[in-house]
Amino acid sequence: MKCLCPLVCVLACAFLAPSIPVWAQDTQAYAEKPGDAGLPVLDDLHNVSYGWKLAAGDEPTDDNLRTMKMEKYTKATHEMLPGVTIVIMHCTDPTEVFPHISDSGPTRKGDLLAMTDPASKKCIQDEKIILTTWRELKERCDKAGKG
Repeated sequence: MKCLCPLVCVLACAFLAPSIPVWAQDTQAYAEKPGDAGLPVLDDLHNVSYGWKLAAGDEPTDDNLRTMKMEKYTKATHEMLPGVTIVIMHCTDPTEVFPHISDSGPTRKGDLLAMTDPASKKCIQDEKIILTTWRELKERCDKAGKG
């Protein structure tokens, strides 16, 4: 398993500059060290849910937020490749003070509604996705002889 983050960094640097900066030349070597040490390494990162918005004109009701987020998360789940993927979300039930902290209340509420919907559990089971912790993942790596 290899971490793609340094590769993305190197590709971005190559695109933005005519040559790869010295500091970025060895990033792939650094990325391989955690895996070589038996530590779990991500294969994919899903962090696009903050960009999911309701259709223009749709009110941010619980039903609309749940429906939209469930459709998006279900699609993303079906499209996941085998391997270790982390899905970043911020399940929140915003209070009346939340708008003073962030304008992300509706998307966070949508995450909460989708993840507590029984259809999410069914989708995860149907796709045979294993929900785990970093500790459990490390134990699995150890048992597989990769740690």
